[in-house]
Amino acid sequence: MIMMSPKKAENLKYIKLLSAQASKTGKLVCGDVFLSERTVEATTVILCDGVGSGIKANLAATMCAGRIKELLRLDFSLRDVCAKVVNTMHKARTEDIPFSAFSIARVRKDGYTTVVTYEMPAPVFIQNSVAYVSKPRFITLGSEVVGELQFMIQPDDAILLVSDGISQAGMGQTFKLGWTVEKACAYINSCLNNGFRLKDVPDELINYCRKVSCNSLGDDTSVAVLQCRDAAQIHVLTGPAADRDKDTETVNDFSRQDGVKVVCGSTTAEICGRVLGRQVRIRELSQAYYQPPQYEIDGFDLVTEGAITLNQVYNIIDTQDQCVNASSSVFAFRDKLLEADYIDFWVGAAVNDGHEDVIFRQMHILPRRKVVDALADKLRVIGKLVTVRMI
Repeated sequence: MIMMSPKKAENLKYIKLLSAQASKTGKLVCGDVFLSERTVEATTVILCDGVGSGIKANLAATMCAGRIKELLRLDFSLRDVCAKVVNTMHKARTEDIPFSAFSIARVRKDGYTTVVTYEMPAPVFIQNSVAYVSKPRFITLGSEVVGELQFMIQPDDAILLVSDGISQAGMGQTFKLGWTVEKACAYINSCLNNGFRLKDVPDELINYCRKVSCNSLGDDTSVAVLQCRDAAQIHVLTGPAADRDKDTETVNDFSRQDGVKVVCGSTTAEICGRVLGRQVRIRELSQAYYQPPQYEIDGFDLVTEGAITLNQVYNIIDTQDQCVNASSSVFAFRDKLLEADYIDFWVGAAVNDGHEDVIFRQMHILPRRKVVDALADKLRVIGKLVTVRMI
């Protein structure tokens, strides 16, 4: 759990990831490897193309992609990571070391984007439904040359990273020097103009590669798409703050947040109503354990009971079960979390002695702080950007 001050969330960008991949004809294992990692700060996509094809190429690409991902996790800058990796690849040109080309795209939460390519085709950029090849500038890192692009990506823009299975498709057959990225880009524009959705483009590109290669693939072929949109945000306030004197500041800060706002906890709802001078109305009051109380406060999208609701949402968040009772606060809360890209929990640090009661233990109801952490972990696994701030 991280400690954060309750400031207004930024207008965050969210990157939707799409990909398609096919092995060289006759090979069971693809020599291209695609990895991605999301954090609140940035989304990173790595596409590696091991030399050759089959298992040996896959091992080379897997080692390269894993090393890049781990170095970035250790907070090395993108340039430092590339320098370390290309130095190894330079040695691989003359030594028995696995070699892999790679492309890396990293999009920060504000949309600032860096794309680096090493021995890979130039990326394709899509803006206003028009695709064009983004020509990188070339810089020297150690004894190797890499391409680099830096720009601000906007909602509805997209980046395509491709392996040379795309650019060299049909080489010596339909095309003397291969399909090339430029021709692939023209084909993307044709697809978009003919009503194809962007999510269909990766598979369509691979299908066309087969077509120009006499119904086979002469190399491992991969397409990765990063599509930008404004992040759908949800903010969840649950539990009283540790310092009661900060109730007014906390509630006012929370109420000013953009996006969906959920208040989770009857005491928390009372505090919000008192600070804002708004009535807390009972919407649903059931004696059934599976249907915790639900309230209403003007200005908030959902107001629920606290610990039991959070525990039940945790239990069902990774299921696709449909709710038979549309008024259920548990399923309403679950659905709002699943619809969001960025989820911001505001967790009150005040201790609720009632949560330590033996009845809660008998019913396996985790205390608020523990269940929020557990729920946040589940949400991250399914691709959500999650922050937990103590107040």
